[in-house]
Amino acid sequence: MAVTDQRAVLTNSEEVTAFRRQRSLWSDAFYRLRQNKMAMVALIVIIALCVIAVFAPIIAPHNPTTLMPGGSNQPPSARYRLGTDSVGRDELSRLIYGARISLSVGIFVQFIILAIGVPIGAIAAYAGGFIDNLLMRFTDVMYAFPDLLFVIIFMAAFGPSIKNIFLAIGLVNWVGMARLTRGQLLSLKQKEYVEAARAVGASAPRILLRHLIPNALGPIIVAVTFGIPGAIFIEAALSFIGLGVQPPTPTWGGMVNDGYTVIFADPPLAVWPALAIAITMMAFTFFGDGLRDALDPRSAR
Repeated sequence: MAVTDQRAVLTNSEEVTAFRRQRSLWSDAFYRLRQNKMAMVALIVIIALCVIAVFAPIIAPHNPTTLMPGGSNQPPSARYRLGTDSVGRDELSRLIYGARISLSVGIFVQFIILAIGVPIGAIAAYAGGFIDNLLMRFTDVMYAFPDLLFVIIFMAAFGPSIKNIFLAIGLVNWVGMARLTRGQLLSLKQKEYVEAARAVGASAPRILLRHLIPNALGPIIVAVTFGIPGAIFIEAALSFIGLGVQPPTPTWGGMVNDGYTVIFADPPLAVWPALAIAITMMAFTFFGDGLRDALDPRSAR
């Protein structure tokens, strides 16, 4: 009984210490993030884009798929703030609704990447030996495929749809997450608190879920933030070549393609969606840079 009680006290004391250390690290990281003005501006832009995407039916002045007979290629006016496209659809409304597709792809694809990459990397790092070699060789094989080419082949084989876009991008980009998770956990599994948890009889799932993965969350969160603009770009590229979300659903990549056909007659039709893609990707990139600096203890002064 005395030995069991001592083990329980050691485990509880270790969890309390880990919780306090984690809380201090996260609060300190949040303070450093607030000091980064560029990252905070990027965060404001991201929040604004999310609000626009969620409340698109309220914000958009017109239905983005409604055709205006005789109203094609109208210049900006009080009714059509950014004019109309080649078939008379309101350009501003299509930009607003296009944010929904781009942000949903950028964000939800990361859940697929996390669901595949983190378990594979964690199991490979903790198990080691044959299992590590098997999983990492499989990861290397997947890494050998060109990302965009694999996505294009997948979409051509299974058809263009929003669900297939999620799957195609997720099945390609989990490789980097698996490698990152494995690298982080390999450096953490020899730490004293992991050895202590193993000594008191903690199971492998408990060690992974309560001690290793939580302490590797910083780099994982940064990788997710940097992965969002990459997914947005791939979706835009697919829509540009006609393998993304199909018309009449508005997407920024599809709008660039529509504007490209009349680039010399009406340049803004291609400029506005391209600018929206660039701003969104830059916002997530700058915010990711800020997160990386904030979560890196070596950057503390």
